[in-house]
Amino acid sequence: MRLKRLIDGLARKRSGLALLTGVTIVLEGVERLMSTRKPVTPLAPRPGVLTPRTDYFSIKRSKSDFGFTYWVLQGHGYFSSFALFDTWREAMDEANHRIALAAPAAPVEQREYAAV
Repeated sequence: MRLKRLIDGLARKRSGLALLTGVTIVLEGVERLMSTRKPVTPLAPRPGVLTPRTDYFSIKRSKSDFGFTYWVLQGHGYFSSFALFDTWREAMDEANHRIALAAPAAPVEQREYAAV
């Protein structure tokens, strides 16, 4: 009860808020210094480091617990991605669309057209 009164009294004035903030920061720093755990590293790769790129898709058929059939499009790129579709055709269309976006356009000189 006394601690609650003390904190309430300090929180009413600006100097008290600054004091509480400072104490909190100091205690957090002490906790980090005394902690035996290593700091958490981010899961995403660093900007300069690239993970292996997959240049293929995988389309698999799956069923939900309620018996609904759906298609899972997985892969292509630096990160594993999953997209769900109602039909196999929708999954193929999306895969073709992603490949078309990722492929660089050929220069005009290198384009080949069928001779009719």
